[in-house]
Parts: sequence; structure tokens; C-alpha cells
Amino acid sequence: MPRLPFPLEHYFDLRKLRKHCRRRGLNGSALGRLLGLSPGVMAYYLRGGGPLPLYWFRQVCAALELDPLEVCELLRLPVLDWGEVNRFRAACRRAGTTPFQALQDFLTVFVQEAREAKEEEGP
Repeated sequence: MPRLPFPLEHYFDLRKLRKHCRRRGLNGSALGRLLGLSPGVMAYYLRGGGPLPLYWFRQVCAALELDPLEVCELLRLPVLDWGEVNRFRAACRRAGTTPFQALQDFLTVFVQEAREAKEEEGP
């Protein structure tokens, strides 16, 4: 396996991934079994033994039901100010929806309104 130019923690937040696993009541072995991997394989990745292949990262995100903002946090890609993200998540809880559903609803409404505005403008 090629060496990474920086330590794995530079690219990927293993601490947050382990937190998401605990939140779902899973350890590395249980998550591995859920994904059809041998028990030690996922534990190896969760210990930082190597970078998680993209296919398995996608499967992990789906199994843990991570929203897009949580995925960005794992990849250390700050999309928004974290204070805004926390307020967004709190608003979702108050509204009784998930962040994923709220983003999906927003995109649907935004696209519809943009389409209607374009139609009102005319050719």
C-alpha cells in the first residue's frame, strides 16, 4: 500500500467515526460483521491501521446513517461554520426531521422556486 504524505488523522477523523459507531451501539467487529467483513478488518481500520477504501467508507456511512454534514466532518472538510451546523442539527431535532431529510427538502423547494422564477422571467 502506498504511504500517505500525511498521517491518516490529517485526512480522516477516526475519533468521530468511533463516536458514530458507539452512538449506534457498534464496535469495529460488529460494524464489520454488519458489512459482511471479517470481525477484525473494520476494527483494523477504526484503529487507524490504514485508510478505509472508498467502497467501504461509503458502506460505513450508509450503515451508520450519516448525513452529508457528518460525512464532511469525517473527511475533515468544513462545509459550514460548525456553530451553524450545530444550530442546523438542533433545528432539525426541534422540527422532528433528520438533517438529511431537511437538506433534501430544502433542495427540492429551492429547485422548484428557481424553476418558477425562470418561467416568470420568460424567454
